[in-house]
Amino acid sequence: MKKSLFYLLSFAPLSGGDFSKDVISYTPQNSGWTASYAVGPNYRHFGDVRYQGQSQSQNLLVPSFIGGNSLTLPPIGTTGTTSDRLYDNGFVNLDGGTADNGLTWNWGYDSTDQVQANSLTYGATGYRSDYSESSSYSVQPTLDSDLKGAGLMGDIYFAAPENFSLPISGVLVSLSYFGTDQNFGFSSFSGQQQREDYRLDFTDTFDTTGLIIPLRDDYEGTYAGPGPKIDNIPSSRVQDDVLLNTENASFANSVSSSIELNALSLAVGPTIQESFDSGWAWQISFGATVNLYKWSASQSESLSVRVDNQAPTSFARFNHSSSQTDWALGLFGRVGVTRELPSDWYTSVHFQGDLGPTLDVRVGPSKYEIETSGYSAGFLIGRRF
Repeated sequence: MKKSLFYLLSFAPLSGGDFSKDVISYTPQNSGWTASYAVGPNYRHFGDVRYQGQSQSQNLLVPSFIGGNSLTLPPIGTTGTTSDRLYDNGFVNLDGGTADNGLTWNWGYDSTDQVQANSLTYGATGYRSDYSESSSYSVQPTLDSDLKGAGLMGDIYFAAPENFSLPISGVLVSLSYFGTDQNFGFSSFSGQQQREDYRLDFTDTFDTTGLIIPLRDDYEGTYAGPGPKIDNIPSSRVQDDVLLNTENASFANSVSSSIELNALSLAVGPTIQESFDSGWAWQISFGATVNLYKWSASQSESLSVRVDNQAPTSFARFNHSSSQTDWALGLFGRVGVTRELPSDWYTSVHFQGDLGPTLDVRVGPSKYEIETSGYSAGFLIGRRF
């Protein structure tokens, strides 16, 4: 219980003019207790509702939506060891003596354009994809809001006889209903993925200084030979990476939560009443309340993915709901003004402060805290019997 009672000790008159000729002033009867009944609208303002939102998407192992790293190399070996080498426009393979001297006559090329003054060039193609990703998670701060709205209430007032032994004017029994809801939303988890696709253009150059190269297209040496010998290992290798394509994906979560509260309160306590003008009286009431709280809460979270400019798609969803009925005791204090009307009718306005507990509500990973202490104001019309 965190909030003190509110008191209001004065109100503006409900209407102007002189009704002294028409108004019947009410005086408690000496013969015993009398009762009056009143109903009307009521505006109620609870304390804060605090929403401590938590999400679940950040615990997921989010896969790549655009593929991953990859590397496809052409079968051209390395520049550090001898090997068979197959190019887009020829080959340089091993022969029987390559292991001893590093030379081979088992080579060939497609076009005489590959033959330079003292060199022979070959080309080959490979592919590579580079994948990268990043993500961020932010702890959602506590969100505060007010619970307020209109409701209905009814009063039964038991007026004590004039000779009653206790210093009170009567006993108030009041029943009020209040219902409201509140919505919250946030996003706390997001990420980016990117894949870049490259074509790898290799150019190997073999030294042919001092050799007589057969100048004809589609020349092919053999394993058995004989033929002109070149080094099996290229004298140089150049790699050019050409960007072919970039693909991007983004993902983010969205959390929405709502809570609905219905409160039924029964207030009982003594009343002190005094007249201050013809047909006018003020009242002060205080006492205990019995409160019935019925709440229901829900939370929905989705993790959506967008690949390039495509429409977003849902990757994961989490749905939670909970409901419960609680009851609790409290205290109230009320001040009001009553105006007598003809034929035992009357109107009244009041201001009431309530002191109640804090409700803890859990829904999935999140939590609500509802302060039931607050205040209310009402306008009633009633009749004495």
